[in-house]
Amino acid sequence: MKTVIKTLLSFALLVMSCKENGKKPVAEHAVHTEESLVQEPKILNSEKNGALSLTYFALGEQVAVKLKKENAPERTLLPSGTNTSGNPVFTDGETLWEMLPDGQSGIYTNENGMAETYR
Repeated sequence: MKTVIKTLLSFALLVMSCKENGKKPVAEHAVHTEESLVQEPKILNSEKNGALSLTYFALGEQVAVKLKKENAPERTLLPSGTNTSGNPVFTDGETLWEMLPDGQSGIYTNENGMAETYR
């Protein structure tokens, strides 16, 4: 009988300790959206489509890019991995900036899938 009572009591304590106490858990790796380490904008040109301005900056623990084309709103592109050469790729879901091996120039792909190299 004592064993049954001890087992039930242990089970009750276990259930009570596992219940949510109304507090939301803190994410182990919370996403920080504070911008820092903002670099000077780089102006790059293409042969066909004019110029664009790139500004690299830290967004939390990631590197992001602000991309501004002539006559278009500024876009913030987030990292989305690397290309086959291992160079960073940034996107906002509609456009893409793929850095080239020289670390300066890159390929901009617009909403229509048209790619253009900027140097």
